[in-house]
Amino acid sequence: MPLSSATGNYLGKWNNQYAGNLTAWQSLTGKDAHSLSVWPHFVSSDDLHTLQPQLDKAGVPVPGITDDIDGNPRDALTPDIGADEFVRFPNDAGIVQLVTPSGAFSTGQQAIKVAVKNFGSAVLTSLDLRFSVDGQLQPAFHWTGNLAPDDTAQIIIGAFQFATLAHFSFVFYPEHPNGQSDGDPANDTLKATLHPSLCGAYTIGGVSPDFPGMTEAVAALEAFGVNCPVTFELRNGVYVLPSTILSAFEGAGSNHPVVFQSENGFANNVKILVGSPSLQLESVQYLGFRNLSFESSGAYSHVFVLSNKCRNIRWENCDFTLAASGSGITMGWGSSPTHDSLLITGCTFRDGHKAIFLYDVSHVFIENNVFDNLTSYGVEMSGSDCRLTGNRVVSNTPFTGGFYLSGAAIEVLKIDLDIRNGAGIFAWVY
Repeated sequence: MPLSSATGNYLGKWNNQYAGNLTAWQSLTGKDAHSLSVWPHFVSSDDLHTLQPQLDKAGVPVPGITDDIDGNPRDALTPDIGADEFVRFPNDAGIVQLVTPSGAFSTGQQAIKVAVKNFGSAVLTSLDLRFSVDGQLQPAFHWTGNLAPDDTAQIIIGAFQFATLAHFSFVFYPEHPNGQSDGDPANDTLKATLHPSLCGAYTIGGVSPDFPGMTEAVAALEAFGVNCPVTFELRNGVYVLPSTILSAFEGAGSNHPVVFQSENGFANNVKILVGSPSLQLESVQYLGFRNLSFESSGAYSHVFVLSNKCRNIRWENCDFTLAASGSGITMGWGSSPTHDSLLITGCTFRDGHKAIFLYDVSHVFIENNVFDNLTSYGVEMSGSDCRLTGNRVVSNTPFTGGFYLSGAAIEVLKIDLDIRNGAGIFAWVY
């Protein structure tokens, strides 16, 4: 059983050093050379006799120890590890892994491949392999071959047609090893919940959409992940998005970007009302927002809050109407910094406090945006290898500034400042 500490889970501690697994423990202590790290496979929670075949005949004789906890005689040459000396079943098989499908996979028919292990003492030459989906039994697959004790084989046992936006509960188990009853049914069964990932274009709102609103689309993205580029097309209308957290989703990558955008390409036709506090992005990668309008309300309400290292996020040609003390794109307090590779281009930020508030970031590009009628800076940012170019700041209120910047290698080009009373650029470069 792994122990837990402030440093995480670990197997043991020796001379004030932690060992996370058996290999590390053996290296650290020079002990337990004959130990194994395997599932003990107890009969039940209150019957601690073991049925783990890897413990059978794996021990070393100890002088004076001639019987086990039940009084049964120990094997004099190759005793079992543990308190119980047991006899291995000759015919015993189990499904130990679902090989495919796994990870982010597509809708449609998919081959079902599993890993089968021979837990018995006899060579396994035949086996019936079964599985059910949502309680519906599928056709059996009869396997024949030659599988030595303790060996594992990967076998395609059938196929299944996966529908989109759905979860499926699978149960896998073998029957009749070598035409006999299975000696230990407790190690037979494997359960898994599978779902195909999103892929392609989906509509939001309007008539017969894939998703009625942003909330449902965000939930599906997080639940199902992606396995190819995905576009969410928002139809004309007003969408209410309560405070929402979008965490890292499966399949995200440079080859599988996800974009939310206006279906007709005009930001003023799609308005998203963001609830307090915000749309929070946690560890999200390769996500974009294009040709959309965002509006926040409520004190200190922000539109986007980034936390825990977001990367490759893009805002293109979006319109932000901000709450009185809010921001358009900001960071969560206490969140891990080092957000990387952000692009904010062609957007308008009006009203509110600060349009963009980012610290300790890198490779952030803020290009050709308009900052209008803010009560503080258009951009407050510290970071490295960042660039601001072609931006315009318009002030209709006192004390507005253009840019408050600190860090290394921040480049500012082609700015247009129309400020009543405030600093154009406040820079602290180190």
